[in-house]
Amino acid sequence: RTKTKKTHLVPKTRSHCKRRKELFTSVSPSLVSLNSSASSIHLPLKPVWCIPNEVTVVPCPAAEFSSSSDISRTGDIRCAAPGMLRGGGEEVQLAIDISGVPPLSLRWYRELAGSREPFMVEGIEDPNHPHAHSTSRARNTPAQVSVPLTVTLDALGTHSYVLESVTDAFGNTVHAGGQQSGVAEHGHGSSSHVMDPKYHRSVTVLRRPVVSFKNCGPDRPASLSIGSEAPLTVVASAADSADAPWEVALKYQPPTDEESKSVKKKYKPWNKKLETSDGKRELIIRANAPGQYTIDGVKGRYCEGDILSPETCKVVERPLPTAEIEWKKIHEWYVPCYYVSSFGYSC
Repeated sequence: RTKTKKTHLVPKTRSHCKRRKELFTSVSPSLVSLNSSASSIHLPLKPVWCIPNEVTVVPCPAAEFSSSSDISRTGDIRCAAPGMLRGGGEEVQLAIDISGVPPLSLRWYRELAGSREPFMVEGIEDPNHPHAHSTSRARNTPAQVSVPLTVTLDALGTHSYVLESVTDAFGNTVHAGGQQSGVAEHGHGSSSHVMDPKYHRSVTVLRRPVVSFKNCGPDRPASLSIGSEAPLTVVASAADSADAPWEVALKYQPPTDEESKSVKKKYKPWNKKLETSDGKRELIIRANAPGQYTIDGVKGRYCEGDILSPETCKVVERPLPTAEIEWKKIHEWYVPCYYVSSFGYSC
């Protein structure tokens, strides 16, 4: 008597499953027995005992990102921490829902700035699953497992996290998006499903905007002619275009009288919020009054910003031109006087 060998199958398509139902009679949810066989012209065939008469059918393993992940399905925007030039160093939680006969293994990768870093998680299983302390049939029972995944946003740019493939205890591998391979087939999955939010999540870390005055500072005041305007330029020296437009908070303090130290009644202090336009990184302020202009804050579409020196710009009004006339009395003499030079008279 020849012993039969159990084979583990995963249906590839629904039509495969339908045809198998015509040939096999299910004994249990995971065990199928062969009753009869026929040729292509529907003639009965004699049993061949070298062919296994029982196969184990298990559901295809699957993996996808959970809706409870910190990163949304459509992508997310994060801001770098203050003072960080490479990234915020923030940790985010990604949850992955995996199903199949355990223990399972998962392949995934992170892509940043065109560089791909692969990872693999093995031995994924539910501690309460009976596969470790039960019969063989109970061990073939599929399980639903939620796997937490912590990633660190340690660089600026777009971080992409892609589920590549999942493999069950029988070696059946399913690639992201449903592409399937058998026990003896191992390869890379198709990229046609990479952007599917079930298998792909991304988060972009933006640089914090940094602003300051340009060509003006405490030691380099701007000059203002009476009745005209002085252009003051606020420039974002470090900013991400995805964070545009930028809103700049500005405050103005009028000049003080040198003697009384009181604010001149002609000018009044104010606070304003101005916004850049057309994706420009510079903001032109038309100053029509002398005094001190100070950057009080900056905020982009997503991120709060930082202020660098010079953060103040002093505007000095040019004085009106003056002329002085000095009169001197010329004493009369009895002798004729004549002009000697432009510096005086001589008699």
